Amino acid sequence: HVADIGLDPRDTDTKLALPAVLASVPRRREGDNKYTSGHVLVVGGSPGLTGAPSLTAAAAMRADAGYVTVAARESSMPVLEQRLLEAVKKPLPEKLGDKAADAVLELAGKAGAVALGPGLGREIALGFARLGTKLAIGARTGAYLEEVADEIRTLDAEVIAQPTDLADRGSCRALVDAAVERYGTVDILVQNGHHPGNWSSVEDADPDFWRTVMDTNLFGALHLYQACLPAMKKQG
Repeated sequence: HVADIGLDPRDTDTKLALPAVLASVPRRREGDNKYTSGHVLVVGGSPGLTGAPSLTAAAAMRADAGYVTVAARESSMPVLEQRLLEAVKKPLPEKLGDKAADAVLELAGKAGAVALGPGLGREIALGFARLGTKLAIGARTGAYLEEVADEIRTLDAEVIAQPTDLADRGSCRALVDAAVERYGTVDILVQNGHHPGNWSSVEDADPDFWRTVMDTNLFGALHLYQACLPAMKKQG
C-alpha cells in the first residue's frame, strides 16, 4: 500500500501558506521514492545566518522533493542539525571560495542545467562552468547577473542569464522554462538567494515587511522547486 504523503490545504497560524499554494504542490506518484522524486541542493554561505537555508530546505520538503541536501559553513551545522532532521547536511569550509564550490560540485555529482541565486552562487556557477556544465542563472540585479555570465562565457561554458525575482512565482517559472527550452531539462537546482531581513526586535518588527522576507526565503524557494520538479521527475 502506498500512502499519499502530499499536503492537504488547511488554515495556518501565519496565513502565509494559502490553500491555492498548497493545492499546487506536486504529489508523488505510486512507485516513487526519495531517489526518483528530485534531489534539491540548498546552499547557505553567510556566517551565522541559518534562517534562509533552513526555510529553503523546509520549502523543498514541502514541495515533495525526494532528497534534500543542505550545504553550509561548518559553523552553521549545529543549528541546521537541530532544525532539519530529515535533510542531509554537507559542511563547507569557513573560508568560501573554490574549495567551497568544489565541495558543492562533488555533492551534486553530475553536470546539468543549474538555477542559482547571487552571492555564493557565483562561485558555484563558475565551478560548474569549469566542468562544461550548461547553466541557467538568475538574480534580481541585472548588471551583477551579466557580470557573472561574462565570467562563465570566458570559461567557454554555455549560460542563460535571466533577471529573476524569487518573490515572483512567474519570474521563477520563467527562469526554469528558459532552461528547459534550451537544454531540454533541469538536472540540478541550487537555490541560495535570500532576503536578510532587518534584524528588528520582536517588539518593533513590522509584519508587512517580514511577509516580504517570507515571500523570498520560503515561497521563492517553493516556486523554484515546483517549477523544476516536473522536469526532474520526467527524466527519473
